Amino acid sequence: MSERLNWIDGLRGIAVGMVLLYHSFPPFDVMNTQQNVGLGSAGVSLFFVLSGLCLSYRPLQLRASGQANWLDLRRFARARCWRILPPYYTALALFLVVRWVCTTHGWLWEESGPVPGPINLPDVLAHVLLLQNIDPRWTFTLDGPMWSLATEAQWYVAFPALLLLSLRWPRMTVILCLACTVAWSFVPVGFTPWQASVYVPARLLEFAAGILVAYMLTGARRVHPTVLVAAGLPALALLTFVPVQVSLLHVYFVLAAVLFGSATLLVGQSSRLQSMMGVYPLARLGTISYSLYLVHIPIVLEVRAHLAALPIGVAVTASVAAGLASGIVFYLVIERPILRRFRTASSSRSSARVADAVIQASAPAASA
Repeated sequence: MSERLNWIDGLRGIAVGMVLLYHSFPPFDVMNTQQNVGLGSAGVSLFFVLSGLCLSYRPLQLRASGQANWLDLRRFARARCWRILPPYYTALALFLVVRWVCTTHGWLWEESGPVPGPINLPDVLAHVLLLQNIDPRWTFTLDGPMWSLATEAQWYVAFPALLLLSLRWPRMTVILCLACTVAWSFVPVGFTPWQASVYVPARLLEFAAGILVAYMLTGARRVHPTVLVAAGLPALALLTFVPVQVSLLHVYFVLAAVLFGSATLLVGQSSRLQSMMGVYPLARLGTISYSLYLVHIPIVLEVRAHLAALPIGVAVTASVAAGLASGIVFYLVIERPILRRFRTASSSRSSARVADAVIQASAPAASA
């Protein structure tokens, strides 16, 4: 179990590293892959694939062992709430205070424009209820990365049904998720392609790819590495020609699902690759990934703005270091104590092994 968690944490570390590096570059700098590959968006896609994998791996493992109550929805809901909500609400309260201070003094607030407007009740309620992704007026007002938490929370509601469908009709479920992801960009809801992409239907294929990886791993169904490489490399090559902020965004998500689904399964089937992904620095970065993406962006943007006159290498390095430090502090002070408390409470009701497996399921996706 520890080895599995280590390599999954290593993949999380890669994903959050993409996001942190993406935000540390000036938005229109030639070195910022925002204009081609979309490093931040790729990190989000990898997180979504890992979410599908981690949420379904343990239930499918129990099912494969013959356990009758393999999908415990009450335990699932409880674990998800403990994993997501306390750090999220702590960060939300922090950013509400920052937003109020910026509004009061007319200071720059990077996430909502040069001078943000006053805090309004619908905006706050949308964030509290994890519904800020349903209206562009709220999506990026307090802390940009929080849009993906709303998408993730809504995905949790759909997850049990999608998992059961995947077990009954695996190929048909993937095809339906593919159709949904492609078709969603053409739904006349009045949003730009990027705004439409924060909805669950646009990301279903990425989540389904993670479920498919868990299905293959728990069922000992191996795919030859050559096949996975043959699927992943063309997707990676094509991603470099699909800009993130254009009408082909739905194509980007399909390619990302193929790339990261293939790559994750490739790692999951290889003990050597698992060892590489599970190296201590990378796995530790994955461990703090939730805290890191929750709080990094205002600090990164502030450092980046103040060091804009310095060589870009210096500014980016300082921004990455500052963002990383913020994530470490938030993890040590807020997230880790919450995780320990949950494990203690869970161990009094069930085995510690089950508690550890549930609580260490994938953190929500970081924002691009």
